[in-house]
Amino acid sequence: MTWDGLAQARLDISGLITTWGVGSRITRMSGSLNATGRLSGTFVSKTSGAFWIQPDTGNYRRDLPGKLEETTHVAFARKTLDVRSGDRILPSGDTYEYDVLDLQENPTHNVVMLRRVKR
Repeated sequence: MTWDGLAQARLDISGLITTWGVGSRITRMSGSLNATGRLSGTFVSKTSGAFWIQPDTGNYRRDLPGKLEETTHVAFARKTLDVRSGDRILPSGDTYEYDVLDLQENPTHNVVMLRRVKR
């Protein structure tokens, strides 16, 4: 038996991303391995799109004050948005950047696991 509500669910999540999403720039590492086997290069702008970013269960840790603030977030994005593990996301007007940790693909949308970092 198929679920006839899939098209409606796609419209619903798309509407939520349109309403609550923030335009964001996605950057990706452009580089190669150096002689020591470490990745060397810079992050360059790859694409942009809307993300609906939410805190994930309030996980919070602060190391040295003002040095690093780290919070786990999840973001909801459209299926068509090209985002990969290892990318960085910078929401428009935000001072914090998010490291993409993982991506979960669903039939109606993608869920992106993020770590908030102030660089």
